Amino acid sequence: MALNLKQYFSIAALIGTVIAVLMLTLFYRQMFESEIITIGEHSNLATAQTALNAVKEELIEYLETVKTVDNNRQQLSPIPASLKLALNETLKDAKITRINVYNQNGIVVHSTSPYFSGHDEKTNERYLAAMNGRVASKLYYRGSLSIFSKASEHDNLIETYIPIRKNNVATVLGVFEVYTDVSAMVQHAEHNTIIVILGVSLIMLALYIFQVYFVSRTASTITSQQQLLAERSRTLELLSAQLLNADENERKRISNELHEGLAQTLGAAKLFLEKASRIQSANESHLDLGPLEKTIHILQDAIQEVRTMAMELRPTTLDEFGLIKTIDWLCNEFKSIYTNIHLETRIKVKEDNIPIPLKTIIYRVIKEGLENIAKQGAANDVSITVSRLDNILSLTLEDNAVAYHAANDEVNTGKDIGLTTIKERILLTGGSFKIQSNQHGGTVMIAEWPC
Repeated sequence: MALNLKQYFSIAALIGTVIAVLMLTLFYRQMFESEIITIGEHSNLATAQTALNAVKEELIEYLETVKTVDNNRQQLSPIPASLKLALNETLKDAKITRINVYNQNGIVVHSTSPYFSGHDEKTNERYLAAMNGRVASKLYYRGSLSIFSKASEHDNLIETYIPIRKNNVATVLGVFEVYTDVSAMVQHAEHNTIIVILGVSLIMLALYIFQVYFVSRTASTITSQQQLLAERSRTLELLSAQLLNADENERKRISNELHEGLAQTLGAAKLFLEKASRIQSANESHLDLGPLEKTIHILQDAIQEVRTMAMELRPTTLDEFGLIKTIDWLCNEFKSIYTNIHLETRIKVKEDNIPIPLKTIIYRVIKEGLENIAKQGAANDVSITVSRLDNILSLTLEDNAVAYHAANDEVNTGKDIGLTTIKERILLTGGSFKIQSNQHGGTVMIAEWPC
């Protein structure tokens, strides 16, 4: 388990570290992209405004001549040579890559790149914003880290749209668009990004190594503790099993001594007294034989009591006739004592199919279970079932004690000593134990052993 914990944590921590690095990278990339847009827009706006101011008067005069042109290059009036020269002069600034001039109909009436002259841009959002008197910009960003996006001629450019008008309150005559190259800024930002990624990666790698090391030490400690607990558990189980065997052997020894020793001695004494009583009666003695007869009856009761004690300690029928006969004897004894309880037995297994080591345990479980039911005094209908299905030997003890229902937590916490002893006997012999309620609310105790 500890090894699996280490493996699972290592994989999960590695995945989490990679995800964290990617998220931090994307977050930082988003931050510097926003920064590039902000700085680039301000810089491009100043550049575009400067370029516009240099040609503004001539540009306004030219726009007056082409303001009605609508997507027809042939209608375009030639741009004045001085204006064209002035616009081309602005391209000497290494940052400016292209200038477009739009009329009121959204037609590119002039572009420093002839290919774009005559293009219709009346649906362009940024053009429309400029026609409404607002400055609009857009960044076309594709750095070296953008491996999943396709390259285009607009990469790492900022386009700025400035409204062209005589003054701040005059009608907008057209739009002045300037494309500015921000590649140097992007490269600088990407260089910083790579440094940040490396730094974050190293920090996360160090954190990952520390976590794995910590979990490895923890897993080793847990493994050691589990092994120690397992060894102690096995030792306790072995000691408990030995105590159960010793207890059973001691019961068997005392039972034999009572049955073969004390009972035989009392029986012999009873025989001698009976013989003496017959001799006195034959001689027609005038002695009072009442005390002698009473002594014989006392001895008879003592013999019966000793035999009962011997049977309760360890029934001889268990060794002589087997478990099934012993269960019948035990149930008959129970019925004779508790006449108000209806007891039914269902033995669905042959004697030979019951492992010898389990016979004593099953007898003890049934005996202690019946004693527990009788002690509670809430049941008047009890059934015992012993069966075997495939390789599972099962014992079921069921009653109708609605008022008494032994819950599993009572057994686990030892509130019910009888059931706790039963559970210990079953578990120490490799079985399983559970308690549940039947459909009538009574208690069902189920014990199962693999065999």
